[in-house]
Amino acid sequence: MCLKNLLYVLALESEGGIIRREGVNEILAEHDGLRAILALNGFPKTTLNMIIHLARICDDADLRRILRYQDWNIDKSDTTVKEWGARKVERLILENAVFRAGIVNLFYEGASISILHEHFSSREITRLSSMRMSFKPHSLIETLVDYGLYYEHAQSVGRVLHSLSKQLEN
Repeated sequence: MCLKNLLYVLALESEGGIIRREGVNEILAEHDGLRAILALNGFPKTTLNMIIHLARICDDADLRRILRYQDWNIDKSDTTVKEWGARKVERLILENAVFRAGIVNLFYEGASISILHEHFSSREITRLSSMRMSFKPHSLIETLVDYGLYYEHAQSVGRVLHSLSKQLEN
């Protein structure tokens, strides 16, 4: 199913605009499911990868409980500090139901985890709550604002990098 159709399915299955956890879990099991959920709440994939990495390297009981880390059925003897790539995370979400359930928990309860507040901006963390997993106008407006701010930031960074590269050329 394409991204647009996955979002339509979520909207149709929502109850009063609120998306049930089961619905998110079902969408995440689809090929573009992660993209659909990230688009809905404006959460960056890079931040998701960093949170998963944080759970692997930090022994934080609350974060690991929400992510169901102990039940991931992955090789935990790999204690390298290397962050998993986006493809590995996407594959685990598709193939590992327990890992996927942990990600669903993160989207609904992540804002309550104190270690995340220590390492990420409050703007990112507020996206990890049940209030953002909805089609209610307030939630959608927040997501649109987030995308607008991200776009402005990306443009300004691009202008700075372009300016620096021009200076280095001269």
